Amino acid sequence: MPTINLFEQNTPTHDLRAILDWRGSTIYRNGLSERALITNEVSVKDYDSKFLITLHETTRGDLVKFEDDFWLITNQVSKRYESYKAKMQRIEHNLIFNLSKLEDKPLKYLLKLPVLVSQTADFNLSYNKQAQIINVESEIHVFTSHNDKTESLLQLLDERIVFGHRTFKIAGISTANKGILDITAQLVPAQVNDNLNAGIADCPQNWQELIDDSTYRVSDENVALLPPAGKSSIEFVSFKDGILTFTAEKLKAEFADSLVGYKITTFSKEYVWGYDEPFLKENEAFMTASERVKIDNLPVEVSSVFDNGIERIELEAIRFE
Repeated sequence: MPTINLFEQNTPTHDLRAILDWRGSTIYRNGLSERALITNEVSVKDYDSKFLITLHETTRGDLVKFEDDFWLITNQVSKRYESYKAKMQRIEHNLIFNLSKLEDKPLKYLLKLPVLVSQTADFNLSYNKQAQIINVESEIHVFTSHNDKTESLLQLLDERIVFGHRTFKIAGISTANKGILDITAQLVPAQVNDNLNAGIADCPQNWQELIDDSTYRVSDENVALLPPAGKSSIEFVSFKDGILTFTAEKLKAEFADSLVGYKITTFSKEYVWGYDEPFLKENEAFMTASERVKIDNLPVEVSSVFDNGIERIELEAIRFE
C-alpha cells in the first residue's frame, strides 16, 4: 500500500496520486487509459451517475469507458489544486448518423456514437382541423460529445435518424452546454430506404462496410504513432487487364500500427460541347488495404492513409497516368 503522509502540508497532488494507485480504477477517457477514483452519487435518480476524480485535465463532453460501460461527463468540471472532479452518466444507447449528404463526407460515413437519450414527448395527440386527421407527436433529445469527430453533426439539420425502431427528423442542434451536442428530433414517418432494424436512415446496401465505430476504441498501450504530413511514398508497378499494382507505402514498416490502407481516386472522361478534348471528372474515392486494385482506366490518384483511432492523416496523393 502506498504511503500517505497525513501531517505533511501542501501535498494534495502527491496524496491523491497515492490514493489513485491504491484505490483507483483504470478508465479510458476519450480512448486513452488513466487512473481515476470513482464514487457513487448519494442521491437516488432514474439514471445511473457517478463522480470521477483524476489528475488529468477533464472537460464536459469527455467520453469515459469504465468497466464494461461508456459514460458521458455531463457537468462543468471543477478543478482543485491539480485534480479534476466530474460527474458522469451511464450511456444506454447507440445511434448511427448518416453523413452521406455532406459535401466533404468521410469514406465511412455512417458514424456510430454512444448517446444519452431523453424523451420529452411520447405519443401526444394533436388534431389537424384543416386535414381533419389526428397526428401522433413524439420528441426526443439526444446528447453526445461535441468534438472534432462530431462537429459534422451540426450540418444534419432536417436529416433523419432512427431510434427505437422509429424514424425521427432532426429539428434543432444546441451547443449551449460546451462540450455536448443537444439534438432535438421529432417523430416522422419512416421511408422505404430506412433500415429500422439496423437503426440507419437512408441505409445503403453495404452499410456494414461503411460504419465508423472508432469512437468506441480504447487502448492500454501508447497510442500508435502517425507519420508527419507529406507525400505518399509509393511507386507505380503496372496496369494490366484492369488491375493497378503499386509498391507498398515506404513508411509502412515504421508506422505499421496506424497504416489503414490507401485512398483511391479514379477519373472519368467527360466531353463538353465546344471542346475537342475531354475533361477529367473526379469519381467518388474508395479505400483499399491492398497494393493491387481493380480500376477501369488511368489516370488514378493514390494516397496513403494512417489512423490511430484519435487522429487521421492522409498523405499527399501520387498520380499515375
